[in-house]
Amino acid sequence: MIGNAQVPLKVDELDDLEAEMVRLLQRFMGSKEPFHTFTERVWRPPTDIYETADALVITIEIAGVPREALRVELNHNILMVRGHRDQSHSASQVSYHQMEIKYGSFEVELRLPSGLDYDAARARYVDGFLTITTPKREAATPKVISIDIDIESA
Repeated sequence: MIGNAQVPLKVDELDDLEAEMVRLLQRFMGSKEPFHTFTERVWRPPTDIYETADALVITIEIAGVPREALRVELNHNILMVRGHRDQSHSASQVSYHQMEIKYGSFEVELRLPSGLDYDAARARYVDGFLTITTPKREAATPKVISIDIDIESA
């Protein structure tokens, strides 16, 4: 808290707070099974966005997500990436000591800048990283217009 103003928590901080509450409840209740989250929320995977001389590049870390479970949409300047990561085992087979990997549905929505060639955007999924590359449009070169002089009216 800064002065009397309250600083809102970020989504990651809320997730950390929820995870800590789950750990405390598991310890208090002696639970051996995973104590599922209070609400079924869509999570946001780690995302890098950078620019090269030719393109805007977006890299999303989504290891363990099958290609068939991914959907990438680019509508005008809005990029939407959705998917789902399933747990590889059922809760009855294991006793968790720590559970930090997020499972279930995820979503990344980004507003892209103007000046990109959205029709030429490409996506690659290699080693758990989805990389979306959107090339920049060539800068418009100024057009020089010649001026004709009407000699008769001068």
